[in-house]
Amino acid sequence: MARSPQHRRRFERMLLLAAERGDADLVAERLGWGVDPNATFARGRKPLMANVRGACPSAATVWALLRHGADAASTDEAGLSPS
Repeated sequence: MARSPQHRRRFERMLLLAAERGDADLVAERLGWGVDPNATFARGRKPLMANVRGACPSAATVWALLRHGADAASTDEAGLSPS
């Protein structure tokens, strides 16, 4: 269901929220569902950026995202990257 075009965006949003919270277990679970780790949101923000720049950065969350193909070199609209 996470890959279904009609539900995909909702699942991507769930991944972003888990990444912002720094919840590595939820991030890994949602990535296991097939959710895109490079989903882009407002101002070019992605789950990896949301975690690194959020209030609760988590190394375990970063590793989960990177293991599932998150692009560490991506930039947002301001030209900032998570690294």
